[in-house]
Amino acid sequence: MDKLFGSNEINSNHLFSLVLLVFIVLVLSVLIYIAIKRQKINKAPNAAIVLVESVVIGGDNFLSDTHESKFDKANPYLISLFAFIFFGNILSLVGFAPIGSSLSAVLAATVVTW
Repeated sequence: MDKLFGSNEINSNHLFSLVLLVFIVLVLSVLIYIAIKRQKINKAPNAAIVLVESVVIGGDNFLSDTHESKFDKANPYLISLFAFIFFGNILSLVGFAPIGSSLSAVLAATVVTW
């Protein structure tokens, strides 16, 4: 069985990287949500909200142009998947295991998006 599926050991570096990545994306999502909810309607938005809004609208426009507005309901999923992969690659620059080197990234991406 070991020859077919490899060893049964869990690589703790990959596991820690994925848990850290899910935690970072979750914390950033909650912080962005709180910042948007606290924003006053009659005031101009601050720089962080403008940055997040431009990234989301730019990603939405890019995806709508790519699939010619046929799958607009999937745009939030694809944007969050992009954010997960982006932050996973940024974490690999700091010394953690890259998310692309393990099949568990598929499971972690599923947990983040659902």
